[in-house]
Amino acid sequence: MEQLQNIFSTIEKEIVSKVWYLCEGNLDERLQYLVQLLEEFSDKIDKTIILMIWKQRHQIYWETYIDLIELSSYGANKIEEKSELKIIREMCLYILWNILSYPTVIKYRQINTISLLHILKCKCRLLNASVDQIFMEMEDFFKKCGFQKEKDENWYYPNRIQLLLLWECYQTWICLQPMYRYHLFMLEYVLFMNDKMYTNNLKMK
Repeated sequence: MEQLQNIFSTIEKEIVSKVWYLCEGNLDERLQYLVQLLEEFSDKIDKTIILMIWKQRHQIYWETYIDLIELSSYGANKIEEKSELKIIREMCLYILWNILSYPTVIKYRQINTISLLHILKCKCRLLNASVDQIFMEMEDFFKKCGFQKEKDENWYYPNRIQLLLLWECYQTWICLQPMYRYHLFMLEYVLFMNDKMYTNNLKMK
């Protein structure tokens, strides 16, 4: 418990206790992913909601990450997909699909940074998006998918392809589209909040 508190000292004691319980007291790689999610989204989404989504998604990082991006991207009363998210999703799906479709073709496992930046700048001009933000998100995506950055500043995927991991990443990104995810996710969120309010009312009586 003390080790967890040191890792993320800004989390309230109650939240830390919940994290500890969910992870059954084991500070493994899965918990490190949860801490990363809390650090990245706690300024936009209530920590209790983050933990709820983590539990609902069976502690699977990518599924939780996509849900949190989605929740933080929507306005309170309307669907409004950010241009940055739209571009990132399109690029990630394009890269993942090429590798999954042609796993033996080397060119699809190599990302030229200069070419990538050129493509991103063109897309950002059309949608009035931040190329710097998208580029950082893309580099983070490469790392999580298993790409390695070499001395020439380009990204390379290793010869041993993890098809299952890449397919799971592809599925989560394709489901990020508002038409597929918004209604179901917001229904879960409303039900959770209603249950929370009901529980609090019972405690007050």
